[in-house]
Order: sequence, then C-alpha cells, then structure tokens
Amino acid sequence: MPDEDRGKADINKSLSKHAYSDALEAISRIACFTTSRNLKVLGRGEYYTIGQELLKKDLLILAISVRRLAELTQSQDILKNKAVNIRARHRAKNQEKAESCWNLIGNIVHGVDVTIFKDVGYMKLRAEILDFDTYYHTTDECDAALSITSDKHGSKTLKLTDFLVQINSYVEEANEILSDNGIYIGSGWEN
Repeated sequence: MPDEDRGKADINKSLSKHAYSDALEAISRIACFTTSRNLKVLGRGEYYTIGQELLKKDLLILAISVRRLAELTQSQDILKNKAVNIRARHRAKNQEKAESCWNLIGNIVHGVDVTIFKDVGYMKLRAEILDFDTYYHTTDECDAALSITSDKHGSKTLKLTDFLVQINSYVEEANEILSDNGIYIGSGWEN
C-alpha cells in the first residue's frame, strides 16, 4: 500500500493484535518444524504424526490470521504482489509458476487435503521434472514441502520456507501499516 494511502483508518486494535500475534506464533512454530532435522532421527512413534498434524493446524491458523490482518489493514494487495513458485499437478513437465500468497492463503483455508513432505523435501517432489542423474547427485539440502488440494483451486505443491519468507515479510509490512495508524503491537514497540 503506498504511503499516501496509509492515512488514519479505523482499525480495531484488539483484533489486529490477535491476528498479528497468532500469525507470528504460527510462523515461528512452522519455521521450527520446517527447518529442523528429519523427525525420524528420534525413532518411530506417535510424536511424528502429531507433529505433522500440529503443523497443519498451525498452517490454518497462519492463513486465517494473515487474511484477517490483511483485511483489517486493507493490505490485501501486498499479499497479492508477493509470490511463491508452485508446482500444480496439472502443469506440464519442467513448468512451475508463481502463485500469489493471497491465493495460497485461500488455498490453505479451503484445503481439503494438506500433505506435509518432511522426509523427502521439495527436491524429491521435483524429481519427476528433473533428470534423475541430476537429482541423485545433488547435495542441496531441502526443507519441508507442502501440497495443498483445495476445494476451489486444485492441487499445488510448494517449498514451505519460500512461503514463510513471504508471509513473514508481509507481517512486518502490516505492522508498519498498524503503526502508521497509531497501533503499536510488535515487540519493537514494547518497552
């Protein structure tokens, strides 16, 4: 949102604070899961399934919180301009496309099937579009990937950290919009 459009608005401080806090907590929890070592290093157990289910719950909380924050601050356009590379199941080999974070948030909210790929990471998901020899010899480390099947938008796969980077950047921008409107909620404002 351009600076001249950030005039004083009637933004609900309490709702903004909840949306902002919930978004930051979800980002933190998802980042910890996404960038941690393979969970199976601890061995098999129910914790593994519970960890993935908590991540799905955190993704939904993140999507709802960020969408609410965008609506409260009237900053949906910022999310529409932030994009992440995705791979859609219906796309031809060797093709990815950029998808706006606003659309991905909608996909998560309307998701009927959310699958987390912690063990294989994004590179193995892309193996179908890469030359096997190139994939087999890669030394790139990969974080978790996410596959979302939405009731409205089909199936999409993306690298979870790419999405988190964009969403975290947006949350900081939303915090600036709030401060421009006299609402100081981030830790930078606490004394």
